[in-house]
Amino acid sequence: MEYKDPIAKMSIRFELVPRDKLTLSPYQRDRSDSLAKKLLDSVIHGFIIPVVAVERNGRLEVIDGQHRIAAVDKIRPDGWIVPTLICPEKMINLPLLLNIEKADTLKDRCTKIYNFYIDQLEAGASTEGPIIEASLFQPYLITLGFAYKECSLSSPSLVESVTKLLDGKLTQPGTEIPLPLEEAVEVRRRRASSVAQLERLVNEICQENSITDYNLKKAIISRSKEKLWGRKRSVDVSFEEGMASLTMTIMETDWSWLGRV
Repeated sequence: MEYKDPIAKMSIRFELVPRDKLTLSPYQRDRSDSLAKKLLDSVIHGFIIPVVAVERNGRLEVIDGQHRIAAVDKIRPDGWIVPTLICPEKMINLPLLLNIEKADTLKDRCTKIYNFYIDQLEAGASTEGPIIEASLFQPYLITLGFAYKECSLSSPSLVESVTKLLDGKLTQPGTEIPLPLEEAVEVRRRRASSVAQLERLVNEICQENSITDYNLKKAIISRSKEKLWGRKRSVDVSFEEGMASLTMTIMETDWSWLGRV
């Protein structure tokens, strides 16, 4: 059965697809076994909500529903028929749009955008344009993604606010022309490294001053950010300059009082 969705008017068809004909999109978040187990309580009463897939390279790639599939796989390892909505291939380039089983965490979003970035890089994409669109026009998620996946950043949410404040699209100096992707990826990796270093600095300060509360950890960054730029939503400084100023402010401040809160 084929129909057009009422908003974007794109053609979608419904099919009953053999399980072995479905593969997972490479841009999905990491699979959670605990979530799959929880979904067993739901699917055991019937697989009512179809998964969403796209046709690409002669395969059907699942872009929403991987955990429901994993749940049924536990009780039907012999193979089964999957109710599937098949969307246009372009939907695979928007990995943050779909997920009805569980809302994406920040780590999930970082993983998806990083995976998509690496795929675009290997495919020879010219700029970050498609990746910016995939991030729902939140380019700071790209830097956080690299920090999380390549630089051992353990808590993206700790440094999210300052990364969002300072980061943005990468353009050639003095222009609005996008930076070539082969150059942009190196900038992202340098920025990711500085973000991870900021997290390590905050963790060291917290350890020295017996600060264990997560909100107090975040206060070190938020108070330093406010001291430098007030409560502005945008600042006229480069990412590198801003991170250097923030790091210096944190290092020069006595945070011992937070350990007594």
